[in-house]
Amino acid sequence: MVKDLVEVRDRQLGLSGKDRSSYFIVRIPSMYHIFIGHHGTNSKLMMTHVHDNTEFGFVRHSTQPAEQVIDAIVPRAKEGRHGIPERRS
Repeated sequence: MVKDLVEVRDRQLGLSGKDRSSYFIVRIPSMYHIFIGHHGTNSKLMMTHVHDNTEFGFVRHSTQPAEQVIDAIVPRAKEGRHGIPERRS
C-alpha cells in the first residue's frame, strides 16, 4: 500500500512541480478507497486515484475534482455496509 501511495504521489510531483508537503492521503475505509489529495487551481480539492476501480470508472493515476469522486461514490455508500460484517450479539 505504501509503495502505491508513494508512486502515485511522486508521479503527481513530477507533473505539478508542487512541494511534497502539498499532498496528503484521503481514505474512505468503509468502501476501501484511497486517494492522494492536493489543492489545485482556485484551492479546489483534487483527488488522484491510487488503484483502478472498474465499478466507479476510477483509473490509477488519474486526477479528478473531489466533487466528482464523491458524486460517483455517494449512491453506493448509501446502499449499505460495503463488505463490513454485521455485528452479532
